[in-house]
Amino acid sequence: MHEYIRVANVIITILLAYLIFLQYIVRRLLLTPAASAVITCIVLPVYLSYPFAVTPRSLAYIGQMSNEKRLSAAVDEIWLVATLGFAFALLSYWLFPRLFPKTTRRLACQPVRYRTMLFDLTASACFMCLVGAALVWGFFLHVGQIPLLSGNPVYVRSSITAENASRYIYLGGMYVSTASCSFLTAGLALRRIKDYRPLCVLCVLAVLITNWMSVNRTAVLLPLMLGAVVFFAERQGKFTLKRAIVVVVSAYLMMATLQVIRHQNEFRWDDLTEEILYGNTNSGLRDSGWLLMNFEDHRYPYYYGKTLAAGLLSFIPSSVLPFRAEYSWGAVSLDLVHWEDRSSWLGIGHIWSADWYLNFGLLGVVVEGLLAGFVYRMLDERYFFVLSEFEKSKRYDYYTMFKIWFAWLIVPFFMYSGLSQYIYPSLVGLWAVLLVAALLRKALHREQPAEAGTWARAPVPGEPLMANGPRRS
Repeated sequence: MHEYIRVANVIITILLAYLIFLQYIVRRLLLTPAASAVITCIVLPVYLSYPFAVTPRSLAYIGQMSNEKRLSAAVDEIWLVATLGFAFALLSYWLFPRLFPKTTRRLACQPVRYRTMLFDLTASACFMCLVGAALVWGFFLHVGQIPLLSGNPVYVRSSITAENASRYIYLGGMYVSTASCSFLTAGLALRRIKDYRPLCVLCVLAVLITNWMSVNRTAVLLPLMLGAVVFFAERQGKFTLKRAIVVVVSAYLMMATLQVIRHQNEFRWDDLTEEILYGNTNSGLRDSGWLLMNFEDHRYPYYYGKTLAAGLLSFIPSSVLPFRAEYSWGAVSLDLVHWEDRSSWLGIGHIWSADWYLNFGLLGVVVEGLLAGFVYRMLDERYFFVLSEFEKSKRYDYYTMFKIWFAWLIVPFFMYSGLSQYIYPSLVGLWAVLLVAALLRKALHREQPAEAGTWARAPVPGEPLMANGPRRS
């Protein structure tokens, strides 16, 4: 079985590369929400990481050298599960607009409305960056510790967020500032933000340094990743294969660097290479196999959505709802592998479909695939429609484009049990920027921007939007 999967892994990777290239030939767009999701959620963590998943050094990292055969079989099984889910996602992506064309047009082709001035959004984002960073530093002063500067960054981060009653101020401040920082980062990269650029740069640096001090890799990388994606989404001609490789390699280097530093409080190049290839930076496939091996060996029952519900209910403190503490993905994953030292690991990551498989079996994998295919098709259709409207009206609205890619960013938060804790802080961060911008506009007595015109005809799914855009009414 292992040899067959190795061959299939290579074939599927080549086919996916061909499909993305074919999309470029048809649409003249290389970077779309769906294509980006395929690369970040499937190609990199599943197919490209498969050759390294059960190597001796990878198994030694998690202390499973004695379970090589069993873990290898579990990795093969989870690879098949992920591929099955991806196949149904592709089916849903292709089939939904053909079965429900009117629903597709109604959801994807809503007229663009220019309701908020970029100046107000920029000022609001700067304000929320500074407020969020101040809350985090206030929390550090309150507990008397800064994780990165401590002797054991992971333990300190875990203890201050698990045992302190004011941790929600810390987490809220971090992700409100992170969402605001994402808006500024992308706008600065595109040079759409022209007012108070030095202040914007200062706010971005303040948030990134603050998040780095908290040793939270997700909070550090989200603004940078979203900024790069939005930048290349507008400047498609600059998104070459060479630049794509540079972006991916840079992201891995940053993730691995922070992982090495937060575990050892020092930096060595040998550890960095080890971390990228065999450590915790790109270990989703191996770790999912590890979880599945223990799940099957100990005959655990399916969770029937409990880990997903615990994540979606993350706005309720676990002290009020003990269900969350019992079935959060961090607690469940560590219990599955009998990992008792909670100070060294906050939870074990997983790949696409792995958590749905442990919750519902193959039926859950199919349902997740169908849902994901529908969501990413709607994002793609919306993206194509907005580009078409920009082209026809000769008007570009940065905030409209940012919203599409922000939605792309948080979709996995709803799909993955291990990421669902980030849903509400990210949404609150964006809403806070909008609220402050609206208050600022009202305080300065500025008129609301004129809305764009509506369109008389929405393109049917599959129509080349950039070539045959909708007409004005």
